[in-house]
Amino acid sequence: MRMIHDNTSATSPTPIAVIPYCTAITLWSWLNQYLVIQECGS
Repeated sequence: MRMIHDNTSATSPTPIAVIPYCTAITLWSWLNQYLVIQECGS
């Protein structure tokens, strides 16, 4: 959780890479759940 507090530090590029990674994982998980619901509902 320390990375979130240090995301304003220019010396640590990690949060810059973590944010889009977490976003992609969240969207992928949501998409998978949506497809499963569509398949089960059809």
